[in-house]
Amino acid sequence: EMEEVRQQNLDRFLSKEARSRLQVIKMVKASQARQVEDAILQMVRMGQIRSQVSEKQLLDILEGLRESKAKEEVKIIYNRKGFDESDDEEYDL
Repeated sequence: EMEEVRQQNLDRFLSKEARSRLQVIKMVKASQARQVEDAILQMVRMGQIRSQVSEKQLLDILEGLRESKAKEEVKIIYNRKGFDESDDEEYDL
């Protein structure tokens, strides 16, 4: 029942083109489509969306989610330059 209400809200706020695009995304990567749906519903609840979301707006939301995910990824780079086995002797290793 909650899923039905969720789908009704999405149908109300997505244009025909955006709905079609979201279906394609869902076929390829369901988890990403779910994230986009969640973002749209959250924006509706916060009053940021008052009219139907166009396909371009949907793609903008998708891109925003990708960018925020990329920022969350942390890369650790080990700098091994200048390391010499003789350095071990200094520390009694």
